Amino acid sequence: MYTFNKPLHLSPYDHPDIYPGPAPSYSFIYMNGMAYRLTGAGNPANLTVELDDRHITLSKFLKEQKASPLAERYPILSYGSNACLAQLKYKYSLNPKLNDIVINLKGKLRDTDVLYSAYITKYGALPAMLGPMKGAKCQVWLSLLDEQQLKHINATESVYSIATHHAQKLKLECGIKPSEFYAYYFDKALTMNGQYFRYPDIPCSGSRAKEIWQAHMLELIAYQFQMPREPFIETVRQNFEFRRKVQKSLEDMAELIKHEDWSPLKKMRKWKEIYS
Repeated sequence: MYTFNKPLHLSPYDHPDIYPGPAPSYSFIYMNGMAYRLTGAGNPANLTVELDDRHITLSKFLKEQKASPLAERYPILSYGSNACLAQLKYKYSLNPKLNDIVINLKGKLRDTDVLYSAYITKYGALPAMLGPMKGAKCQVWLSLLDEQQLKHINATESVYSIATHHAQKLKLECGIKPSEFYAYYFDKALTMNGQYFRYPDIPCSGSRAKEIWQAHMLELIAYQFQMPREPFIETVRQNFEFRRKVQKSLEDMAELIKHEDWSPLKKMRKWKEIYS
């Protein structure tokens, strides 16, 4: 069972207790399984990349690495496992031909918390969703993906739709507030006795959701099926029909959520069209 101090080398695909997974406490570039810190303020293109042997601007770093420039990337919110280094390493291992350099800008999103959804994944975790929470401020990352990366990550998030945020409630640590960005959106929150639930791994102030570790939430769900936790997880991962039965149980505990800050995607714009 994993709760506090989750191991950095394991992803939620290795064990669902890890979800959402350890993430850096700062803005970073992901590359080859490593996080390289980004520092500075203002235009993200001018942020400093802290490499082992030198410090250079983000725009220069991307050019040196022959990676897509910031202007050509799409801004999509990472709020669940997509800021976990081990999870990113696993996802990009599925297509080794892809350039895996991803920019992740840390920020806080107002009037939202990251809640448990009423869904169970093939690997046995209850994944995150964006829930309305007036007055809350939760930690998120704005990930900037090139076109091929976006297609790849979309394929790993097939249960979600993509939504657009125009409410200007995201403030990045570098000081800017993007006028538009996107996120993977799910609209069924897990509830028990009218209570929403959140992940202790994800810092948030002002939330009224109850904190519970993924390991303990899985224990509660397993109890409903009169099974010990680990055999329950293993059966979910290996038995499709049993997973369908668990999903049906979760749907009975679901509450349909409408988040007013998000609207269905019409057209996805590149960073150069949003920030200049």
